Amino acid sequence: PDGVSSWSRSQAVQALSDTCTYFCNTSYQQATIIPTVSDEWLMMPHPEAYYEYKRMRISEDARAVAYAAGYGDLWAYDHIVYLFPPTRGMGSRGYTVNREIFLHDALYILPHEMGHSYGWLKHSHRWIPCDITNPVDSCGYYLEYGDCFDQMGSGNSLTQDFNVFEKNLMGWLDPNQIIQVVANAIYRIHRYDNSAAGAFTPL
Repeated sequence: PDGVSSWSRSQAVQALSDTCTYFCNTSYQQATIIPTVSDEWLMMPHPEAYYEYKRMRISEDARAVAYAAGYGDLWAYDHIVYLFPPTRGMGSRGYTVNREIFLHDALYILPHEMGHSYGWLKHSHRWIPCDITNPVDSCGYYLEYGDCFDQMGSGNSLTQDFNVFEKNLMGWLDPNQIIQVVANAIYRIHRYDNSAAGAFTPL
């Protein structure tokens, strides 16, 4: 009751609408999201300090408050998104278990967290070689979120796509589109970051 969000309901509705369009396009029209947004901000029963470092408390109380407000059992939905004001010890997270998404006063990261919730996806890293002139140097380290071109990396916006490996994990590619390279040859790789690319062989 003492928290104030930076976002209005109309902004939340727009973010969900944009995310729905994004997933429809990136999945080659195979993923359809029909969102339901509460008519107003729902008041939690405890002050902000009660929820610090306690994500599951947000889940439990938010579901109870939503049920009392007439939204039914939230477990009936495929995904549940909680948008809450700044709370110490809390960050945005997406979970495959229970398909819950926690947005820590951040709407822009919704597609990224949906990737976690929707398809068991992990973060996209970047390999930093010890010898920067040799990108395949075995000496080096992985930079967390290092792939700035990937939705699951640091490219958390509607302009970045999921990569082919991720799309395959989510079941958006037909097995016939996947070529297992077992010999030296010349292969053609088609672009995949286009809504019409699903008909081609991306790798």
